[in-house]
Amino acid sequence: MSFYQIGLVLLSFVATAGFALNFKLRNKKHLLVASISGAAGYAAYLFFSTIFDTQAMPTLFGALVVGLLGEWFSRRIKAPALIIILPGIIPLVPGRSLYATMLHFVQEDFWMATDQAVQTLFVAGGIALGILLASLFSVSLRRMRRLNVIGRKERKQP
Repeated sequence: MSFYQIGLVLLSFVATAGFALNFKLRNKKHLLVASISGAAGYAAYLFFSTIFDTQAMPTLFGALVVGLLGEWFSRRIKAPALIIILPGIIPLVPGRSLYATMLHFVQEDFWMATDQAVQTLFVAGGIALGILLASLFSVSLRRMRRLNVIGRKERKQP
């Protein structure tokens, strides 16, 4: 990672903390955990953006990281996963793409506006799919533990 990318990750940490405060998240532990998940998700986005040419796949992986960290941290600090995930996805929201879409519509360049809108929808779908996959993984892991498939040692009967 370059210094520029490290700076972007730190800025995403601060932005996530700001949005968490805006969402009335006042507990310091919750604020820190949400900021860490937002920064880690954006770091994953930056890493995967060097591999993929589109924006949708890196956003999917970034949202997956935010979702998995949100589910994991929510069990550790005994808080709802939503208060960690919601501020954590803010750095992944395609604001520039939304702006470009609206700009092309206002300038009556409908072909570019449609192209930009489709790309923005793919990015938004990547965010939704990443969080959905993280939630499904968490639920299936809990179910496997409950059914004693993984994670628990059997107790010996006296």
